[in-house]
Amino acid sequence: MWIEPEFSKKQIRKAGESLIGKDEKIGIDDALIILSNWRGSHAYPLNSVQNSLRYRAKQLDNDYIITQRLKRASSIKDKLNRFPDMKLDRIQDIGGCRAILSNTQLVYQLREDIINMQSVNIIKEYDYIEKPKESGYRGIHLISQYCGKQSIFEGLRIEIQIRNKIQHYWATAVEIIDRFTNQQLKSGLEDNKWVLFFKLMSLLMTDIEKGKTINLEYAKQLKNLENELKVKEKLTNYSVFVNWTENEEKRKGKFLLMLDTNKRTISVEYFNDRQLLEATKNYAHLEKQFEEKNIDIVLVEAKSIQELKKGYPNYFADSSAFTGYLSYCINQVSE
Repeated sequence: MWIEPEFSKKQIRKAGESLIGKDEKIGIDDALIILSNWRGSHAYPLNSVQNSLRYRAKQLDNDYIITQRLKRASSIKDKLNRFPDMKLDRIQDIGGCRAILSNTQLVYQLREDIINMQSVNIIKEYDYIEKPKESGYRGIHLISQYCGKQSIFEGLRIEIQIRNKIQHYWATAVEIIDRFTNQQLKSGLEDNKWVLFFKLMSLLMTDIEKGKTINLEYAKQLKNLENELKVKEKLTNYSVFVNWTENEEKRKGKFLLMLDTNKRTISVEYFNDRQLLEATKNYAHLEKQFEEKNIDIVLVEAKSIQELKKGYPNYFADSSAFTGYLSYCINQVSE
């Protein structure tokens, strides 16, 4: 059922170098085979972490959302290109799971619970709530390292993201703009006006979250940028048509998402828990097939389509919650 790593760390590292043109000893096709196996082998430790995360989140918040994903090949290559010293075998977020809770207090409570759980070995923590990223991103990131009974997965790392709902709405809007306008806000290769817009929104949404009166000077700047960038208009126009391959709305499993930003369509293919190998093979095949096209492909897991939509609204271009906050902030500015 589970995919086990079949290649040495040296082979994995060489494959990563081949993928970005730094090493020609391993051909691209072989490098992609190694990448697919290495990525797929993170599914077991990812599932283990996700189960622990879901167990604790359920006890804290009736309205929690948990999702998980295996990192896209394009994102892996982007990371290898952006950080010259980064190696494929050392990337910490090939497997990633996300918990979304109702408020910041619950975010920190879940963080504390996860750190103290014996079943999850946390080796690093990044608190982007206490110290937000320059972009305005806020959330808690934890890096876990597998140390369970299945020794074949020993040392594999999984990233855990914990956010509150408002932080999730903001991050969703950033990803939608990234995908549909070819910005690279998440990667630090961005248009300065978009960066300023999202920084201001992060500050204002934090004020709202804390029950404070919003900063009207920031709101005025935001309104001017919104008028110039047409943010609400863009986000509203980026609606997508969803093509379901099966009627699986209520079933837990893996979902292979394929977002075509040109046609504004998303295809969703369902796999049950016994079909991991088939799902990862399809994932790798589609990534190779559409590598040069404006199509995003990702393999995620959720307990239902409803949870999938809430956990990954960026793939469904659903920014309705964010635009509601944006309208509120702009409306506070007198004409």
